[in-house]
Amino acid sequence: DYINQKFPTEQSLANIDDAILNIKSNIRHLDNDIRLVIRGHAGNEIDEHKALEEAQSSILLLFQQMREIKEKADKSEEMVKEITRDIKQLDVAKKNLTNSITTLNHLQMLIEGIDKIEAATKKKSYGEIANLLHQVISVLEHFQPYMTIPQIQELATNVKDLTAQITVQVRKECEDALSGPNAKNFTPNQHFSDVCKIIDVIDPKIRLEVINWFLKTHLSEYTVLYQESQELAWLDKIDRRYAWLKRSLVEYDEKHSKIFPVHWEMAERLTVEFCKITRRELANIMLKRKHEIDVKLLRFAIEKTVAFESIVEKRFHGRTLNSNNPITSHLNLNDPAVKTTVTDNDELLQNPLQSKTSPFQGII
Repeated sequence: DYINQKFPTEQSLANIDDAILNIKSNIRHLDNDIRLVIRGHAGNEIDEHKALEEAQSSILLLFQQMREIKEKADKSEEMVKEITRDIKQLDVAKKNLTNSITTLNHLQMLIEGIDKIEAATKKKSYGEIANLLHQVISVLEHFQPYMTIPQIQELATNVKDLTAQITVQVRKECEDALSGPNAKNFTPNQHFSDVCKIIDVIDPKIRLEVINWFLKTHLSEYTVLYQESQELAWLDKIDRRYAWLKRSLVEYDEKHSKIFPVHWEMAERLTVEFCKITRRELANIMLKRKHEIDVKLLRFAIEKTVAFESIVEKRFHGRTLNSNNPITSHLNLNDPAVKTTVTDNDELLQNPLQSKTSPFQGII
């Protein structure tokens, strides 16, 4: 087909030599191209082989560098662990050192405080004792974990003995001042104020004793003036009872308020005790003289009493009263007179807090 295409007619065979020459020329050109291509490929093969070797060398170098980096990282990690371990040891040492210094400081404060309290006790310098004793007791609490150490036990014993000695002294002074023969002539002073500060620190029981002594002494005049046999005790003069308390509170504010700590609530306690006595005494006398009570007298007594309770509840908060049953908690229900008066109102006993806005409401 190719020959027939090139020589379709017999006449075309006249050009066969030219065709052969062209073909041979093309063959020569193709041979030259093939030789060039083969030579080029031979050079490229050498370059590729060299590049492959270089790549392998680079991979080996990279692997070696990675191994070195890993070894350095392991060494760095170990070093960090050692540094961290050292830091932890230093932290523990710092904590122990700080605790030791603090404990030694507390120990010094404790020893100095005991010495100062001993000196102040001999001089009866109660103002100084009050401040020092509070500090020493607070510092001694830090030594609770060390009580097995003989020296600490000895110091704790010293504090206990000093506290007992001071307790005896201040109790004697309070008893002489508030319940002794000269109790009515007691004059408030800074010395007694310092005694109260010490009582606040050492023993709540003594504080209650002092409070009771003061109330008993302060209200003794009232119990005498308004006992059942006196004319002032009856309901028609009930307003004089309340006037007496008002004068007593004024006297307390002027003379005694500065010697007792504020949180003792002495004025409120005085008022509450007054109300207890008044309620008890009125219950007794009303029971004995119930036939003398009429509506007008009872209304007068109720109006004066409610007015008094209103004044009291505006001044005091009732912190010293029993919040569970502020009306009947202070009454002796075994007393027939009181029991009769109270049980007349069953609702009062069943629900003493009903509609009460103040613990002083209905206290008398």
